[in-house]
Amino acid sequence: MTRRCLLVLVLAAIVAGGAFAQMNFSLSAGVGGSISTDNIMIISSNGYGYPSKNYSYMADTDYTVGGYAFFDATYAELSVGISSSTVSVLYSVTGEPNSDYKYFKTDLYIGILGKIPCIRIGDKITLFPFLGLIYYNTLSVEDENGGKYPKPGKFNQLWGQTGWGMDISINPNIYLRAKLLLGARLPTEYEKDILKGFPSDADNSILDSIFKYGANIAVGYRF
Repeated sequence: MTRRCLLVLVLAAIVAGGAFAQMNFSLSAGVGGSISTDNIMIISSNGYGYPSKNYSYMADTDYTVGGYAFFDATYAELSVGISSSTVSVLYSVTGEPNSDYKYFKTDLYIGILGKIPCIRIGDKITLFPFLGLIYYNTLSVEDENGGKYPKPGKFNQLWGQTGWGMDISINPNIYLRAKLLLGARLPTEYEKDILKGFPSDADNSILDSIFKYGANIAVGYRF
């Protein structure tokens, strides 16, 4: 299901970009900040590494803050940024005490989206739906004791994202931009490695609830 949702997002972004490529547009650029959270659950009906147990799960919850720069061409936005994440992991096996730990992740990311400035409220406010992709290239992963994961590239993520944005003009050149977003992604190489550790007869999966919820706020300048 997650793979199908991501494919739909990609195709819709291509169609939207082509449909509006010939329209008049203005150029602008700016900087901003972002916050988001996402989660994933990995389950096994037989118990991860515990065949005698009847259920286990690992739940990862990711809290991320970041800063970015963007370039805007009215119907498209390109962004580049850096983010820092705290990931809380809860591991539970039926009949055993729960365990939890955290790790910390730093990413460099690039995103591209198509948007349609379709609703105007007075002379100052413009609303727009958007659709696009964002790729996170993980630079480092560190545990609570300062130990570094040797292969941070296994945590790289490709997200499809959609949502609504709002531009508020301060004057003819300067504006504020706010966005609310929902994202979906495919499993990372790290998560695929975790699945390989399940017993071969376990009924295990990565649930299709790999979703991101977030908000961005930025200030832009029209050329």
